[in-house]
Amino acid sequence: MAKIWYSVLGEGYGHATRSAPIIRELKKKHKILVTGFDKSYVYLKKKFPKITHKIEGNNFVHTDNEIDIPKTVLAFIKNFPSKFKKNTVHISNLIKRFNPDLIISDFEPASHYFSSVLGIPVINIDNMNVLARCKIKVKKEDFLDYMAALSVIKLFNPSADYHIILTLKNYRTKGKNVFLHRPILREEILETKPTKKDFVLVYQTSKTNIKPIKELKKIKENFIFYGMNETKKDKNIQFRKFSKKGFIEDLASCKAVIMTGGFTTISEAIYLKKPMLIVPSENQYEQKFNGLTLEEMKIGKCELSINKKKVEDFLSNLNLYNKNLEKIEKWDNQEVINKLEKLIRKVKAKKTPIFEFAKKLIERFRRHKYERTLTIIKPDAIKKGLIGEVIKRLEAKKIRPVAMKMAKLNKNKARLFYKHLKNKVPEKVFNSLVKYMSSRRVVIIVWQGRGVVKKVRKICGPTNPKKAKKYQIRALSGEDMEKKFKLGKAVKNIIHSSGTNEEAKKEISFFFMPWEIHKPVK
Repeated sequence: MAKIWYSVLGEGYGHATRSAPIIRELKKKHKILVTGFDKSYVYLKKKFPKITHKIEGNNFVHTDNEIDIPKTVLAFIKNFPSKFKKNTVHISNLIKRFNPDLIISDFEPASHYFSSVLGIPVINIDNMNVLARCKIKVKKEDFLDYMAALSVIKLFNPSADYHIILTLKNYRTKGKNVFLHRPILREEILETKPTKKDFVLVYQTSKTNIKPIKELKKIKENFIFYGMNETKKDKNIQFRKFSKKGFIEDLASCKAVIMTGGFTTISEAIYLKKPMLIVPSENQYEQKFNGLTLEEMKIGKCELSINKKKVEDFLSNLNLYNKNLEKIEKWDNQEVINKLEKLIRKVKAKKTPIFEFAKKLIERFRRHKYERTLTIIKPDAIKKGLIGEVIKRLEAKKIRPVAMKMAKLNKNKARLFYKHLKNKVPEKVFNSLVKYMSSRRVVIIVWQGRGVVKKVRKICGPTNPKKAKKYQIRALSGEDMEKKFKLGKAVKNIIHSSGTNEEAKKEISFFFMPWEIHKPVK
């Protein structure tokens, strides 16, 4: 069993729809944390509500409904610092609690950048990297667009330990740990049986591009058109609003498809044996590459624009395309899942001695120089104006605060922090403690010094204020814990302090990120 952080790009639904079946399979053997943004978050949150979390992400920039690569690069560079900053606390908290063994990323940038900082191994699954990590032929007129696509790939996916590249055909790979596999298919497609009815499916992502509509009206053919977000009939074209079930049914029963070059829909059309006319978005080399690949396979055609003649030429070759499609054997997702399981075992077995050595060295060094502990100045002390007095008594013993914050705990956080007491005290007392600790703000402090855990415990005094000595902090309360417990109430005893070194580490990490704590006192 491994702990896997699975992160998915939010551009379109393709990354999310192909990630869902893999996540579902991995969940059977492993613990999974899912992150996404925009469309991937919306889709995966519905599929896996308990394990899916929203993060900040970068998408492609569109100008006049076409992808603008230069603006995409500039936007990524411009927005990266603010998005990374917003992600830092949220993702770090997720990582801290989940403690992943590895990351699986479907072209999602944040996970790659966090992996490089934290040293978490990454398995990348995507189709875009076919351009960067496979030996492909690029025409001279496409070279600039190809280089632009590479710049985006490098920005979004700077590095990975392993690459699983989803492709329509085999290529020679470049570099180590690069593996080619057939596309991932969602369950609905695998369960669908294709038929052939007398219409052509048109799938367009731009709502404003009306030129194809004018050209299609000139052709003696029936068309079902997705992309205008409306339901109506106009001559030989039936417009439909997008719905997952409706689209799959139409994709399965059409005789051919006219579409942009999105990899996921192309993969599904191949599986369902549908010839395709690809009209790639402008400046989107990856879509053009997909279309040219279909031409090489002789199962479709790629055109930069369409008109009556181009569509009719495409339709006149359907017999050839259908014949070649029948030669392609059907597949499922098991091959990719088996490969993933193999890589997961490899990652778990592989030690990272440099990180482990550094970690142990730092821990060993710190153990001899200082310890840390956590205190919470409780609501009753805040109400009585005792913050200064409490801090003064602790500092008098030559221990120093290295992190401090004032916060109001909500009931869930208070309940989680004190969960170790839930079965040790009566339920009424536990509920009273949660209510008390979330009643008003508290001051949370990390203290540092030699033997600081025992020192602070001694200065604070026993949990029952009635038994505390006059010089101990809890004597400032005056309450009797035993009497309060009999009434089913929590004792208000001024301060909480960690009981052991291990307890201190857990409690500090509960409230503070590492960079919120100052360097060790010399």
